[in-house]
Amino acid sequence: MNKKYEEYWSALGIALGLNTDETPLNWNSIAYIACKQRTLPILYHGLWLQGKEALLPDKLRAQMKKDTCYNSVIGFSRRMDLFRVLKAAVEQNIKMVCFKGYILADTYPEWKTRVSSDSDIYVYERDREKAQNLLCSLGYEIEAEKSKKQVPVYIHKERKHIIELHFSLWEDYEGKQIDILDNMKITNEKSLIQVRLEDMDIWTLSPTNHL
Repeated sequence: MNKKYEEYWSALGIALGLNTDETPLNWNSIAYIACKQRTLPILYHGLWLQGKEALLPDKLRAQMKKDTCYNSVIGFSRRMDLFRVLKAAVEQNIKMVCFKGYILADTYPEWKTRVSSDSDIYVYERDREKAQNLLCSLGYEIEAEKSKKQVPVYIHKERKHIIELHFSLWEDYEGKQIDILDNMKITNEKSLIQVRLEDMDIWTLSPTNHL
């Protein structure tokens, strides 16, 4: 394994309380990798919880704290935007199934430490048109250049919230492997579960199907 990544994994181990070895590390390099892997908030929050913030150089520590706080604010805003869409869907009897993103975030010690750039929602074919009309009525616009036939991408330009509306988990891909995945019936309604987030019961994939 690349030495820089060895140090990165060692740092995550410290943040999670799994590594007590405090051999000097190149924290600037680690932070750079964490940014690329979108794990910087997890790293900083973990170091803070473990009382290991002092391992970070002063300037880097201040920047990581600032970035983590910013991610929390943005994450909270996008989370509320998602709930607004889901509540509107319930009112119009549209079944929306959330996956990845903020659903997985609630499995983290702190949901605010997950970095998510968009919200992924699966909709059954019967609700395709209704779901698209709903998003438009809430101020979302389709981004044609980023959209695929089975995954149109919508953005609320004022709120800067992006939704990938999936009519297939496999996007526009086809072939034998996709046929095999389809036969697994991951989106079978009987296999869905509901999780309680804030004051809502939200449909999502089972833990096994998420994997």
